[in-house]
Amino acid sequence: MDATNIIARLRDAQRGGFMDHVTAAKLRNLEIELAGTEQEDFTCDIMGYDTVLSYLAKTNPEALELMVNPVHETISVGIDLSKRLHSRGVPIIKVAACEHMKRRFPKARYVNAYPTNELAAYFA
Repeated sequence: MDATNIIARLRDAQRGGFMDHVTAAKLRNLEIELAGTEQEDFTCDIMGYDTVLSYLAKTNPEALELMVNPVHETISVGIDLSKRLHSRGVPIIKVAACEHMKRRFPKARYVNAYPTNELAAYFA
């Protein structure tokens, strides 16, 4: 039985009132952990700007496939890039977080988007 079937059965048990709050919280965390990481979900609709994830999805999807958790593994890149660009006065904008980020991190409503040419230079 795969994780999706297990989650479906647990949800049925929850609807039937056979689940305590602790187990329900663990189930919710499991669903967040198993949320899909489809590359088409990593998008940025602002012309000339990309998030770290949207840039990698477009230019180097193989790198994302090698990552266990692309969101966590690219946070340090975003921090480093933000510091570099702020020191040079390059604008960084906030865009709505992609659906994958919202599923995994419900409080993450916005993420940084960087000029695409700056991302290209960073990853060159």
